[in-house]
Amino acid sequence: MLILKPDKATFDTVVDEFYNVPYDPVTGWDNTDNTDLGPGGILKYVFDNELLPDAIELDRCIYSNNADDTCNTAPYDEIVGYNLSNDICGQPWMCTYDLDQQGWSDETIMMCDTFLKHWVNLRTDFAQNSLNQAVTETNGDYHVEIYHGLCNGQGPVNYIPVLTDVPELLNCVE
Repeated sequence: MLILKPDKATFDTVVDEFYNVPYDPVTGWDNTDNTDLGPGGILKYVFDNELLPDAIELDRCIYSNNADDTCNTAPYDEIVGYNLSNDICGQPWMCTYDLDQQGWSDETIMMCDTFLKHWVNLRTDFAQNSLNQAVTETNGDYHVEIYHGLCNGQGPVNYIPVLTDVPELLNCVE
């Protein structure tokens, strides 16, 4: 995760480096093996080469914790952001808890359980307090201790969506 404070000088530095640093699809930006041609690649190049002296690196375990072996023991109450990617914990709407746990340490299991439960609580709060239409009853029986009724079984087809009636998409252009 990259967090930038808007600053014209920073922006100008990144743009200048993008246009002036040699890039090769095989060797990357200035032969650094960073072959990402997108914004992430040039930003990594700029920050890795300390071209912005005021930049500070945030602790990934606090700001983008994914419960991997590096971050799975971070104190939960200090974590500002967590990352529910397919890599570790899985995405809650995919209902893949059994599949995801293979090879996990006890610490990763505990951290992912906490992240998933927190996400489910946020989704439930949103459904109950922010919508002006009927929401789906969450009575699924797949890992109720984690998904709290949001999944009927394994796999994304078993995820119970928030809304009971999904409005038809309309094309406003035509």
